[in-house]
Amino acid sequence: MKSVSILGWYLLSFFVVSLFLIRGPVRAISGSSDLRGPYAAACAWRDGSNPYDSTQLKDAFIRREGSARPVQFLHPPGVIIPMLPFTWLDWQKTKVTFALLNTAAIGLLYWGLITMNPRPNRKHYNRWILLLVGLYAPIHTGIQLGQLSVSAIAFGVAGIAVITRHRSILAGFLIGLSFTLKPQIGLVMVVYLGFTGRWKALAMTILVCLIPLIVSSWGLSAAGYSFSDVRASWQQSLSETNSVKGGERFTSSNKARANLLNLHVFLHGFIKDLRLVSIAAPSIVLALCLVWWCLYLSRWQDCPEAVCVSIPLILSLLIIYHRTYDAILLLVPLSWAMAGGKAIPKLSSVTVVSSTLAFVVPGGAVISWLQTRGRLPESVLSSPLWEKLVVPHGSLMLVVCAFGLFVAMFHSPTHKSITASEKRDCAQS
Repeated sequence: MKSVSILGWYLLSFFVVSLFLIRGPVRAISGSSDLRGPYAAACAWRDGSNPYDSTQLKDAFIRREGSARPVQFLHPPGVIIPMLPFTWLDWQKTKVTFALLNTAAIGLLYWGLITMNPRPNRKHYNRWILLLVGLYAPIHTGIQLGQLSVSAIAFGVAGIAVITRHRSILAGFLIGLSFTLKPQIGLVMVVYLGFTGRWKALAMTILVCLIPLIVSSWGLSAAGYSFSDVRASWQQSLSETNSVKGGERFTSSNKARANLLNLHVFLHGFIKDLRLVSIAAPSIVLALCLVWWCLYLSRWQDCPEAVCVSIPLILSLLIIYHRTYDAILLLVPLSWAMAGGKAIPKLSSVTVVSSTLAFVVPGGAVISWLQTRGRLPESVLSSPLWEKLVVPHGSLMLVVCAFGLFVAMFHSPTHKSITASEKRDCAQS
């Protein structure tokens, strides 16, 4: 019986590794479309060109054997510095190298997940987390697209995990790298450090963020580009990019909106007025942030770090522009829920696990493909079930996950319910 169990593990592991390699790194070699902008920007910066000028950006990309397709750079200038080492490689070698680095970052992500949670009692916990990391579709998509989010999330999760080991300087360094690579991800963790009073880690994070920003800005100034010139080019690139246009991207006019995680997509199924949606979404998220803050003030000593940080991370996914690959962040609450323990309410465990496991299947990509290719009849595409539940399933799962985490946080004991002896034991430990 034991030999059968071992054989089953080997077969399952072989399947997961094969799926991960085929859907992630292998496709990245011919894909990595989201890497084009940061790579071309670093090349343009090194050549003394304006990385926010689409013409100069395209020329720099072509000089590195890239295609003649239009390329745009929408990131802050700080990301140019981490991308500089790749400018000594041509585009094809850069894709391969970055895919390998993103794959290595998954190992750091895995370490952060199992470190952030207390040692679980459940057998084979580490193995199951590793298998889920390998199966998780957002990770495959992120690597295939050459997304900076993969490494940014890995650094951020590792940074939060290091905080639980009281390594503030290292935590600040890792979270600073996360912010530099992907501000939409790292900013939430930076704010979390401030709200939770991790001042040493926060100071280190700010330092790490400022260095590449100052160096890249100095390089642009040395090349003869004023701040106003760079800002004008950046704003023009933003206005020309579909991903940053108005609320239309949340409506049925965007057939690929199932790839978005914003709460706007879910609300638009019930509220057709875009102005009202644009007001309701941030209002709801802001109200939930205030609830989280009130709960944190009274429960921070006894609420697990994974729960405390997961709620603001999920709320940020609902309000800031994010696509399904950023759902990698949901592995944080999933690893906490799977760790088990008597203190975890059953409702929290069920809702968190079920909502996060929904992303094992690349639902957003499948739904978008069905809509853009016209594979479904109009009667299905216009049905209320499709518009209100199927298309916005990503944002709906985030809401369900946040609900489960709020339940867990609410059931954490308050400071007043802790006895004096328990406080002494906590201080001694």
